[in-house]
Amino acid sequence: MYRQAIDDEGAIWFLFSAASKTYPHLLENNKVSFTFADMGDYKLLIINGTRKKRLNANYKVFFMINEGFNEILVELKKFIPIQKKGRYSDTYSSLETKELCNPDISYNNIRNRLLDINNWAYYATLTNTDFILLDEMGNKLNRLAAEGDFMKVRFSRLQRIISTRHDFVRVNAIHTVYTPFGDAVVMQLQPSPSPEKPESEVDHFFTAAASNTFVLYRTVTEIHLSVHGRNEQPNLKVSKTGKKIRNMVFAVLGMLAVSKAQWKSLVHGLLNYNEKIL
Repeated sequence: MYRQAIDDEGAIWFLFSAASKTYPHLLENNKVSFTFADMGDYKLLIINGTRKKRLNANYKVFFMINEGFNEILVELKKFIPIQKKGRYSDTYSSLETKELCNPDISYNNIRNRLLDINNWAYYATLTNTDFILLDEMGNKLNRLAAEGDFMKVRFSRLQRIISTRHDFVRVNAIHTVYTPFGDAVVMQLQPSPSPEKPESEVDHFFTAAASNTFVLYRTVTEIHLSVHGRNEQPNLKVSKTGKKIRNMVFAVLGMLAVSKAQWKSLVHGLLNYNEKIL
């Protein structure tokens, strides 16, 4: 199978023989996943999408797109950074409003949970995970997140075993966007130095160019919450060799979809926590 081109809309076109084993597999299941690797600098790109077209009898052409991303409201997409280098990921969850007793109250609850960073692990049942909201001096905050706040994060049991350190991110932006179905919320996080040492190097296993953007919005029938990772590369511009190795290990784990599983658990938990019984 050969990749032919990427068009202006981001669709990836492939060409392969109708006699290949790939063809009957795609007839049975239109979900596809590709991994691209640059082993020279340990960069990985994992793309999940949907097969959309088949053409002529002898050769089959199809393209795959990320349907979830295409469904996001246009006025919200502009807040998600452009993917330029490294790995990216998109994680989605949704909740049908017909399952809710009061969709307006549920939506407001979900919005508050999204900004209630200190309790993320609780809402999403992410055991062995720390999310702690900090002010610009590094002191813990007991309120909803605001633009300019910081977070210290430790994702997993493995991270605790390998390193006792937390990673730090800054709440780079929080946007409230009017839509016909209610105000949407976009929150963007980016790796940062520790707020206690603002002039020091970035204290995270990804570089400062990386970001995670949360998007919460409503339609007539559903409430959607997604998180979009962009430009994720190992942070190797650090002073100590041990820290460089540690950042490489955690960045590779993230690139191998470990972090995506964590984000999936988080967005699902934030969206669904107790809503169907209220």
